[in-house]
Amino acid sequence: FGDIPIFARIQLREYMETGKDAGINKDDPNRDATPVLAGTDINDISTWTVHTLGDSHASFHSEYWKWTLGGETVFMPTFNKNKDSLAADINGTFAGPDGDPTTDNDRYGDYVNYTLGEQKTGSAVYDADADEEDEGEAAVEGVDIETREETHAAKATQNATVLSMAEWKAQGAPRGKYWVYDTDGWAYWAEAIQPGEATGMLLDGIELQKNLTDWYYAIKVTAQFATADDLGSKTDSDGFFQEGMTDDALLLLSGISGNPAVTVRADGDAKIGKTVQFHAVVGAFGEEAADQSVTWAVSGSTSADTVIDTNG
Repeated sequence: FGDIPIFARIQLREYMETGKDAGINKDDPNRDATPVLAGTDINDISTWTVHTLGDSHASFHSEYWKWTLGGETVFMPTFNKNKDSLAADINGTFAGPDGDPTTDNDRYGDYVNYTLGEQKTGSAVYDADADEEDEGEAAVEGVDIETREETHAAKATQNATVLSMAEWKAQGAPRGKYWVYDTDGWAYWAEAIQPGEATGMLLDGIELQKNLTDWYYAIKVTAQFATADDLGSKTDSDGFFQEGMTDDALLLLSGISGNPAVTVRADGDAKIGKTVQFHAVVGAFGEEAADQSVTWAVSGSTSADTVIDTNG
């Protein structure tokens, strides 16, 4: 709903347990529930299994669940246009399935399926002050927020393809409508999300593969969004760097955000018959990648005698 393109990444964690207390009585030390994966704890999300693509995750995941990844759907553009708000708006109306914004406890209700072009009229909430504080329920109309009646129409998301980081690199690291799954479980949308648009689907559906009784299964979604100038830094451990980022992800973000991935400088000017040393630094956002290897080559309008060696 903003006016600036943003970048996104998502990480999914899974937890499953069985037993008559599965999913309930979470604070009872004698509860009858056994985690499917040893060492995980329903009350400690940090122990839940980070979902990754490939064999390293299949031992837990594929035995019980089949996931459908990628694709597209229809969504209702949100009525929560307050740039300071952290409130979720799963159904797009910012009012919940009953359509009443005063009963805000149902804003987290089950998702409503919309048809393409379906219209909803409601109260859109805008930011009205200069600060970045989320006032929440204490927000004052005309001071912190401004409410306007609007009619929105449901529209299509992008159509996503899900690739592993290795697959994405093998295809030439294309920008576009891809969720790129890194080895640490973070999935990156491989282009900027334009104002008023939505990504394609990362997870489109799940299907239980076994007949079970007394079971509980949950997926924890961690989503991070930032503008190109607010992706954070490794030095400050903030933004996308707060939870960690691989070199591959650093270079992916540098490419889709327009930040240089390789910076080159020369020791002086190149002159006919003389040599000049070039130096390259791989990295972006003020951070250097751990792998600094580059391949040097001469291209463009040069003489046949102009060459560059492997050391620049």
